[in-house]
Amino acid sequence: MKRIISIITQDLSTALRDNILVYMLIAPLLLSFGASMLIPSVEDTSIRFAVENSLQKELVMDLREYGEVEEYDSIDEVRNRVEKNDAIVGVVEGEGKLTLLFEGNEPQEVIDTYKAVLSNIMSNKSNVDVQHKSLDQRGSILKEFITIAMIMTTLMISGVISGFNIVAERESKAINAIAVSPLTTRGYIMARGILSNIIAIILAIGSSIILVSFNIDYSNLLIILILSSFLTTLLGLIVGAFAQNQLTAIAVIKLLTPLYVAIPMLSFLIPDRLSFLLYWLPNYWQFQALSNIYFSFPQEVTFLNASILTFITSGIYLLLFSKYLGKKLNLR
Repeated sequence: MKRIISIITQDLSTALRDNILVYMLIAPLLLSFGASMLIPSVEDTSIRFAVENSLQKELVMDLREYGEVEEYDSIDEVRNRVEKNDAIVGVVEGEGKLTLLFEGNEPQEVIDTYKAVLSNIMSNKSNVDVQHKSLDQRGSILKEFITIAMIMTTLMISGVISGFNIVAERESKAINAIAVSPLTTRGYIMARGILSNIIAIILAIGSSIILVSFNIDYSNLLIILILSSFLTTLLGLIVGAFAQNQLTAIAVIKLLTPLYVAIPMLSFLIPDRLSFLLYWLPNYWQFQALSNIYFSFPQEVTFLNASILTFITSGIYLLLFSKYLGKKLNLR
């Protein structure tokens, strides 16, 4: 246990002295802050309307001068369209009143913009009352996607910090001293994983607060972060095992990033019948668990099942890889 604590202390000291590792520690928070500033401006740049076919054709023509217009056969279809995961506002008419239907997550400035557009159109027409109504309180799918991507990127960065330390030990031959010490492969992996996962939890929660404030259940986020500990540790060990120096470590990270972050997100684009092709990936189940936390609409896999499968699949891969790592580093 003393040897494990010693390695953890040494890793922390090395990370704080290395400029690259210091940047990696603060990069997720900086990226999250930048994303939080960018998302509102990206989301609010276009005006889109969903309307009933029965709406006055002259009014529809006027709406098209301000933005895109999609026409539907009934109020229910308009409501369903507004509730989908993109930014569009419904315009319906009833009892001589025009009503703007909002999804519910729009800032007041956006609501005021749409009301101003409709009021301006109606200013030279008969006196029609304009109202607005929020259908639900839902988050932005763009913000949710970016948040999940940032959380996963943060976990990867936290893991590869230990990978850089393994690379440094291999370069300095310090790994030879560890190999002849009483420390076993399991103890070595535990020492590397503890610090990485503590950093991962702190940075992931910090990034989430920056991006979505306190609008999620952070107890669930903490659960999946803990159950992802094997996966975070595994990412660091992969970098440490295959990289010979910092340059090759960066190359390994560039390869890992799309494999770890992008591939599970493709599950949103592939048909449900092909989802089974990703079941062998622990990061797929991690993405499903995070989706249950951040997306407001129901997921096919429950949070509990996705979290357990993340833990089980990553544990299997870590167990298999630990044997390879032990042989490669000549550990006991």
